[in-house]
Amino acid sequence: MERLTFTAIFIFWVNLISATVFVKVDDSFTNHQSTVRVVEGQTVTLKTLEAGNWVKIAPLLKEYDNLKNGAKSIEPIDYVIIPLGKHQSDSTLIIDNIKVGTHYFGRVFENNKSFSSTKPIHLIDDNIIQIVVRKNDSYIGFLTEQLNLPFIIPPKVLPKFGHQTDLNVGVDCAELAIYGMRRLGYNIPYGGPKGITKYLIQVDSISSGTILHFGYQVSIIYADLGKIGELDAEDLIIHAFEDKVKIESLGQTKLLGMECKKYRWDINNCPQ
Repeated sequence: MERLTFTAIFIFWVNLISATVFVKVDDSFTNHQSTVRVVEGQTVTLKTLEAGNWVKIAPLLKEYDNLKNGAKSIEPIDYVIIPLGKHQSDSTLIIDNIKVGTHYFGRVFENNKSFSSTKPIHLIDDNIIQIVVRKNDSYIGFLTEQLNLPFIIPPKVLPKFGHQTDLNVGVDCAELAIYGMRRLGYNIPYGGPKGITKYLIQVDSISSGTILHFGYQVSIIYADLGKIGELDAEDLIIHAFEDKVKIESLGQTKLLGMECKKYRWDINNCPQ
């Protein structure tokens, strides 16, 4: 649980439709943007001069099917609105000790509890700010930016906005693995479990970052906690699986014991 405190310190401009919000990361001002990307441990401060309640907005974590109504369809993402307690009407919100993953905060929805959208909510409503938190600047670290986002099969390009995965709206298994490389600066196209293999080299042992390819499912080794170099139930994996992006031990999943191929990224074959 993020620890939320409130103060009257006032910081930097981000102009919103119905409110003026000031944004600061630690002691540095942000640029004018709807997404703020930070490293775990940094503090984000939001302040507004307008009346209203601070809320957190969270996607409903389930599988969203972008194909159920045709190849060009986009299924709306469902969001729930979470009040932030007795101090939610204070002018300043300080968010410290925020967990890795993608989060949304805003000063709206006083009378609503939920809503749905096919578009990235932070880009269509200036009252909403997306905060994306990573563990560090490593491949695995960038993957943690997608934690607790919903599983979309498959994520697609949203006209005028971009790819749902790059926008931290939602992701599927292979696109999660590719996202980390894209955040490192590699221009690997999103392509699903089949498309990813052209950028991989098969290996025999595992380590952090090893790609596990189960055919229909792609997972990534987060930490080798069992017998070193061998795949076993104790190993932690990070993946988009069933309903959301999560970190869990292989033994907690139905993937344990299933046949899979082990890969690493073929850096020399990854476009930049």
